[in-house]
Amino acid sequence: MTTVFTSALGVPIDSEGLEEGCNRMPAALRRSGLIATLGVRDLGDVEAGPVRGPRDPLTGVRGPAEVAAVSLRLRDALLPLLRSGERPLVVGGCCAVLLGAGLAVREVAGRAGLAFVDGHEDFYDGRSSLNGCVADMELAIVTGHGPAGLLPDAPGAPLFRDEDAVALGIRDSTIARDNESPDPRRLAPGLRIIESASLLADGPERTGQRVAAELAAGPGRFWLHFDLDVIDGEAMPAVDDPLPGGPDWRQTTELLRPLLLSPVLLGADVTILNPSLDPGDHYARRVVDLLATAAQATAGK
Repeated sequence: MTTVFTSALGVPIDSEGLEEGCNRMPAALRRSGLIATLGVRDLGDVEAGPVRGPRDPLTGVRGPAEVAAVSLRLRDALLPLLRSGERPLVVGGCCAVLLGAGLAVREVAGRAGLAFVDGHEDFYDGRSSLNGCVADMELAIVTGHGPAGLLPDAPGAPLFRDEDAVALGIRDSTIARDNESPDPRRLAPGLRIIESASLLADGPERTGQRVAAELAAGPGRFWLHFDLDVIDGEAMPAVDDPLPGGPDWRQTTELLRPLLLSPVLLGADVTILNPSLDPGDHYARRVVDLLATAAQATAGK
């Protein structure tokens, strides 16, 4: 099978610090046939693992120096790929991988868009996050509204401007406000949020087509972040924080296809499968199949 991806790079990080959590995701997807099914080069793993450091007393973030170090290693691994025109797939790990991807994208492309496909807003800060993990706050960080110190090698500008980012599939806003998470609608008014109910009502494929066209017309190039918890929790329970009310596997494929087939896509990351919740790799195989179907270069409706 020929897909839009040229290579796969694992980042076995779990910013919550779980020893047997999302850090095992790259191995599970490889075991489930990711490389052969997508027809990509396997570039191995960026050095990473469970974040073992304590919460920083100033920011409230768990192990910020560890996360920053992994982010810089991922950036350095992605830079030559993006500069040569490759379209890599970054396999998490947790959503902290978006930091390193964003660093590389900004260095290569300057201004670029972000299609943020996720069931959660991920706009917490070190005070409101229950455990201080970066996977609770990566969208806030990459748009310049999160805790400081996670991007030590980055200048002051955000990795992605608010107006260049679109969040799709969100359905935890009430929970986030109850937990006193900062509200992205107030802090980042330029950020477009398409909640899951609207996405399903408008049609996942139509929504994906519209967002792909908007990002192509706006910043001109974009990165795709795909958190598996965007899928309805009953259909996809092998994630750390499943939520009801999301698209099913078919609908998620329909949403992703126009984004992945966009000629201005720079690359993508996929995150949050927890293999300890997936004995026998049943859901890992489904993830591989979804990616292959959505990213098939000759795919059409």
